[in-house]
Amino acid sequence: MKKKLVIISLVFLVFGIILGGPLVAKGEVVQSLLIGVKQDPGGGFTNADLNGTSWFKNLSFENFETDSPKANITYGTVVFDGNGNWTGSATEFDSDGTTVSGVFNGTYSVNDEGSYDFIITGTPPESDHTLTGHISRDADRQFSVLSEGEITSGNIHQGIVTALREPDSPFALGDLNGTWFFRDLEIQDLEENFRRAGACTAIFVFNNPNWSADYNCYNSDETTDTGMTTGTYTLTENTFNLFETGDPEVLFSTYLSRDRSILIFTRGSSSGGNIEQYIGIALKESAKVFTNADLSGTYFFHDLFFADFETNNRELSITVGTITFDGTGNWTATAESFDSDGSSGSDTPSGTYSVNSDGSFTLVVTSEIPNGTLTGNISYDNNTVIMSQRENVSIGKDELAVDFDTFGMWHYNGSSWTNLAGWDPEGMLEWDGGLAVDFPGYGLWNYDGTTWTSLSGWEIEKGVVWDSGVAVDFGTYGLWNYDGSNWTMLAGWDPDSNMVKRGTELAVDFGTYGLWNYDGISWTSLAGWDPEDMIDVDLY
Repeated sequence: MKKKLVIISLVFLVFGIILGGPLVAKGEVVQSLLIGVKQDPGGGFTNADLNGTSWFKNLSFENFETDSPKANITYGTVVFDGNGNWTGSATEFDSDGTTVSGVFNGTYSVNDEGSYDFIITGTPPESDHTLTGHISRDADRQFSVLSEGEITSGNIHQGIVTALREPDSPFALGDLNGTWFFRDLEIQDLEENFRRAGACTAIFVFNNPNWSADYNCYNSDETTDTGMTTGTYTLTENTFNLFETGDPEVLFSTYLSRDRSILIFTRGSSSGGNIEQYIGIALKESAKVFTNADLSGTYFFHDLFFADFETNNRELSITVGTITFDGTGNWTATAESFDSDGSSGSDTPSGTYSVNSDGSFTLVVTSEIPNGTLTGNISYDNNTVIMSQRENVSIGKDELAVDFDTFGMWHYNGSSWTNLAGWDPEGMLEWDGGLAVDFPGYGLWNYDGTTWTSLSGWEIEKGVVWDSGVAVDFGTYGLWNYDGSNWTMLAGWDPDSNMVKRGTELAVDFGTYGLWNYDGISWTSLAGWDPEDMIDVDLY
């Protein structure tokens, strides 16, 4: 008997989505930026520790998983009164390419250990926004990192903020001289179907007024860009602007910390036909020799990460928590995450770490499957850490869904068998919604790990999982797509047996009508010939 769906009866299968720890995203292509400040065991922080002017950089998102995601880069100043009130001014570059400026205000409340709530007063009908932050332990309280993860006015808001206290004396161009370890997250064209993201590391060398950078960027399509770039920089009203050689537009706009050891970066640009929004941070190289002992004690951290950024299954999480290093190569953490579907969770991951002599380090999450790996850098005074996760964390599958013909359909979890259905399947497809199964005479059904649900009573000829759901060939009824909630007709033609996922798109053999490609919106003819066979490949 011909099996009409892609048969995976002996392919490893996991029902549902396995979540990694909050330091490990739950998709495959993972890109993150984590910033931490060391806890002062003595505490003693008060509202007075936030007093005077601070400069800030922000990357934030609204409704990231929807069909209308938005992002903005915001930079400006906040003036704290030392008593729980603040005022500010900001310029915002949005993912639709527009720029707006304005003033705002609110309140704040600092806790003894250096955490604080930062509340932005909303203008009706907008609700207030609440961010959670942590202050660095140095005597100047020069650096803060904050994040937002909440639902306000019916929208899902997520973002990360870095802030530096205004210096007592003006900066000079030479204050940047030396080597800097840099990490950032970069997004491009979020509101378009061809959105991209990059998680980059770089070593910047400044020699007034010139700079060079060796960079390595891990992209959301799993490609890697490496190379060197050069340029010059200027200083205007305490803002350092970096220009790439041959380009008059600002590459990065940066603020420098009081002790000249931390740089915070943003970029918001619509040049070259692309809308680019970046946020980054850099730590100045130290002459000291680092060891595992330099990572000791507890750090408050804020983490922004993407999973599968280019796909329709993209996810974004904001995670806040603590990491405790034992000084010998082991760590534990507590973490609270807020995800782009509006859900939240907590975890207590753990693992190992190894510090190199230059202050770079590798952190491995050993408590989760799969293990995640982050790389990072330590500041000269050990008070600040920055990390990135840049990898594919595909989850291994160690269970079986098996068609035993007239004995029905069974599940094997590695130690025992469970009967899932007495009907005889003709084919099975694993997808984000669970397991789609063709039962001849009974139609197409879905099993989510607990419950069976009928998806369609029509007879199936073939099905393919792709980024927009499950594409199903219903013969003379045409080609349809199921996104987990609704069916949508993609074409009235009856596909031949050839239909494959091509990247994030769908290639379909329509017999005498030729080979066509569907990008989720429109069809494009690829060839007028009738294919005999077709597979997706990556030869170059």
